[in-house]
Amino acid sequence: MLYTNEEHVDSASATVTTPSSCAGAFAGEAQLKFVIAGPHKLQVADLLWSRIHHFCLTLLRLIVTSGNVTIVLPDGSRAHLGDGLGSPVVVRLITNFCLLRMMLSPWYQVGAQYVDEKWIVEEGRLADLISALARTGHKFERETQTGRLIFKLRRLIFVHQQKYGVRHSMQNVEHHYDFGDDLFESFLDSNLNYTCADFERGEATIDQAQDAKIRNALKRLELRSGHRLLEIGCGWGALSQLAAAEYGAVVTGLTLSRNQLTYSEARVATLPSSVRPRYLLEDYRQHESTRKELYDRVVSIGMLEHVGYRQLARYFAEVARLLKPDGVALVHTIARRDLGVTNPWLSRNIFPGGYIAQRDEIIAAARSNGLVLTDRTYSYAPGNYIKTLRHWADRFSRSWPVLLKYRYPDRVRRTYDFYFAASEAAFRELDMQAVQFVFKKAI
Repeated sequence: MLYTNEEHVDSASATVTTPSSCAGAFAGEAQLKFVIAGPHKLQVADLLWSRIHHFCLTLLRLIVTSGNVTIVLPDGSRAHLGDGLGSPVVVRLITNFCLLRMMLSPWYQVGAQYVDEKWIVEEGRLADLISALARTGHKFERETQTGRLIFKLRRLIFVHQQKYGVRHSMQNVEHHYDFGDDLFESFLDSNLNYTCADFERGEATIDQAQDAKIRNALKRLELRSGHRLLEIGCGWGALSQLAAAEYGAVVTGLTLSRNQLTYSEARVATLPSSVRPRYLLEDYRQHESTRKELYDRVVSIGMLEHVGYRQLARYFAEVARLLKPDGVALVHTIARRDLGVTNPWLSRNIFPGGYIAQRDEIIAAARSNGLVLTDRTYSYAPGNYIKTLRHWADRFSRSWPVLLKYRYPDRVRRTYDFYFAASEAAFRELDMQAVQFVFKKAI
């Protein structure tokens, strides 16, 4: 109880009695006043949150049937989830509201509450925890009637909310890729390749594995000296520079990132004009090429994930439009086995407008625009991307003290920690893999 002046408290009845001398306008009469606060209020609140947490944990125990997760509640009590198998993870909830928010909107709030530091991992790996949650959610949405209904509703909302115009695409790219080159330099390889590396031949370092990925892509394209090569989504210029310098290709690179454009142009500034790639700040849908200037080869590494669900067919229509009749196109992208929905936390904080297409969706969209799959198409084992993500996460962690010192708040660290862990979980549990699709025009 909170009280002032000469008030007296009857603890049994929780009644505050004010002496008549202090009653003011009610002179000569006793004034009664209740202020619900202090220990009594805390006891009521603790009881309420105890009931809410018990209800949430009861549901979680029914849903989370695999993994080895321990949750430490704000009052210090513990709850165990899963079958006890696998690497143990201990999670501490910092606030009472945290668990309820995550239960009401798990796809978004698990990440949001982590970044806001409402829960932390005290023991184990964040990726192991998210893998257990992803496994549970995937099973629920595929094997239960309620889950299938929720998934259909989520997909309907997701498709409706995506925006695909050129202006929106530019804004989406700026949101992530123009955040700061120093941030990407902190975790990517020396050539700033931002897609799955190729560790399948035993490459020891991330630099070696990324170089292998690029070289294998150019081999699958059967790139030759003098070929006109268009790269849609050229990133920081690693592939375009290799194609021009070592293969003698005439390269044009498209990007919507001003930072990437500036960076790429600076890297090739000292090269002879005869082998210098040309970079344009331009959307692939607006790129013009005359009949005489069609491209022998089109390549796109890690760009299709940004196109969006409704633009898949349009994307391949543009590839077909820009490709010579005997040309070849290679699209390196993440593909999934089943239809999916972009996680709303990732969509808001990392890749706005992004969509990981189903493998069959990609092939169908290409075929509808006169492009057929060739036998040079190559699918990477999921372990390649998992290893790539672990390299990025480790390099980012080691670089963080320098980033923090100069300009990035701790919230950025938690955002990227969650992003790397959630991406690893997706490749472990959601049947995703990197694929280099190789297409040619149908005869």
